[in-house]
Amino acid sequence: MCALCHYTTTPTLRLQADSRDAVGWLEGQGIDLSGLVQLGGHSRKRTHTSARGPVGFSIMKALLDKQAASERIEVIASANVRAVC
Repeated sequence: MCALCHYTTTPTLRLQADSRDAVGWLEGQGIDLSGLVQLGGHSRKRTHTSARGPVGFSIMKALLDKQAASERIEVIASANVRAVC
């Protein structure tokens, strides 16, 4: 069993339980997630945003830049994933 599979029974519970850690990890990678906004259905501000542009683009750009600068990270494109855990 992989390290990600033993925490909770559903991906939704895992995301809720570990979202603070995930945001912290992303910020540790140099991604600005300092903004907070309130989206539809929310009772308060809780969605992180980036001042550098769309949050998804900011995350992907920062991670791809890190990957390009590292000899230790290999990206394999066009691979068929058969299982994650």
